[in-house]
Amino acid sequence: MVFQADIDGPSTELVSSGAVPPELELCIVDPVSKSPCPPHRVGEIWINGPGNAAGYWNDAPGTQETFLNELDGKGAYMRTGDLGFIWDGHLFITGRIKDLIILNGKNVYPTDLEETAGTSHEAVRPGKCAAFSVDLGKGEAIVLVCELERTFLRKGNMKQIAETIRRNVQTTHELSLHDVILVKPVSLPKTSSGKIQRFLCKEQYMTGTLDTVFAWSNEYETAREEPDRAVVVNAAAETVEAQLVKNMIVLHVARELKLDAGQVSIDEPLTGMGIDSLKMMSMATEQEEQLKLTLTPDLFYDYPTIRSLSGKIGVMLLDQQAGPQAPSDSAEPAIPDENYRIEYFPEYRALKEQLNGLSLSRVKNPYFMVHDVIRTGTTRVSERELISFSSYNYLGLSGHPSVSEKAKATIDRFGTSVSASRIASGEKPFHRRLEQAIAI
Repeated sequence: MVFQADIDGPSTELVSSGAVPPELELCIVDPVSKSPCPPHRVGEIWINGPGNAAGYWNDAPGTQETFLNELDGKGAYMRTGDLGFIWDGHLFITGRIKDLIILNGKNVYPTDLEETAGTSHEAVRPGKCAAFSVDLGKGEAIVLVCELERTFLRKGNMKQIAETIRRNVQTTHELSLHDVILVKPVSLPKTSSGKIQRFLCKEQYMTGTLDTVFAWSNEYETAREEPDRAVVVNAAAETVEAQLVKNMIVLHVARELKLDAGQVSIDEPLTGMGIDSLKMMSMATEQEEQLKLTLTPDLFYDYPTIRSLSGKIGVMLLDQQAGPQAPSDSAEPAIPDENYRIEYFPEYRALKEQLNGLSLSRVKNPYFMVHDVIRTGTTRVSERELISFSSYNYLGLSGHPSVSEKAKATIDRFGTSVSASRIASGEKPFHRRLEQAIAI
């Protein structure tokens, strides 16, 4: 329900989109019951007018769902997907249905949280924040991702910046954030017009592929105080069984097995849950990229459960937090990781980014394909018979009588040789003929 607020009271200022023209039927509809909302209540905006499209090309179900909706048995209303309300004949838009966050029965608009975050600290790039909800197995939680101004990457106090954002959001909106993620400039996914893509940002959060500089959480804190070094701080002074690692592994396993995070057991062996060696390699790669650690395959067999594995990796992270011993004056300077570790190569990172984009778009990987059957000159991929150009006989002519005859005639005429050098192979008839031709 919408109320006109007192000037001095807590409120959100909205700008009218204008009066509804008389030739347009516009209704505010409950998106669940698909019935008109009472006055001054927020709902989905449905419109019926001469500007409506006929539907989607070759998509009858989509056309029916979006363009051919009835109210009280009449009309062909289009569902806009926008939320709003009518006040004094003017339309006010509050947000998009797909972006709306419902927390403990309360509607939360991500744009409100993003605006608060963008004005909380000068280190945050205005308009470059993304708020979304995640299900971590114990109810919905809100995550806020913010791009940093480039000048603060080195000199900024990341923990203070994140804490300021968290405190301002809590004070302004009376809700707690689960995570505040600070990322590098120009790293959030955007549309061609520059709008933040919250869905893709959420996917990157869930897959651990955000370009994170610092992360605050009500369970743990992680920071990259240096560009190539991850540091984990256990905010609750818990054991070495770092919550960060455990949460990352739980989310990865849930994604692999298509389960909710709350259904994943941390005490059952990974192999017993259906995580085979290939899935373990994928998990190890993801953990290495996120935590900047080297994880050997035997680690997953020596520590078979999520609890034991996260405990071991937690110890490794604490060791890394302590940092290497100070080198002596005679020690050679360390070689930067990006000079020899392939996961830091720009070509690899660019390819990885493309593959992640393809995966999120559900497009088949065009670079790597599994061969169903490999024969001498052909291969079968996705039930298609294809020529294998890596074969020496992809044309199937090596045993053809005509080819064999020509090959024998060539050997009789020119001989065979392991080298073009006379010293190594001896003189051949071809050598004499070539010299005679040159002499002429």
